[in-house]
Amino acid sequence: MPTVFRDQLYLAYEIPKWDGDFARPSTYVPMSVETARRKVELLHKCYPSQHGRDWWDDEVFLGLARLRGMECRAPYAEAFRCVKSVIVGRVLQPRSSEEVRELP
Repeated sequence: MPTVFRDQLYLAYEIPKWDGDFARPSTYVPMSVETARRKVELLHKCYPSQHGRDWWDDEVFLGLARLRGMECRAPYAEAFRCVKSVIVGRVLQPRSSEEVRELP
């Protein structure tokens, strides 16, 4: 992972294709039926060069979204592999060298 992403959320999305090399997702974003259908419309509009692929069709996209939805108890879902997540909480101040020596 490039160091430019040290303090950023890094989600890897799924790309359905013939070789079936899906990773096991760890993060889900539920979608409504309307959102899932709109996503498919936008995929067709934004990636016209992919239309000739045998795996590029509505059933593949909606089928995968339905499967991911079933896995998170939603009608449809987008799934990602979370490569990196930064949980921000209270920022601890670094200890001085004297404080470190005093620790038991």
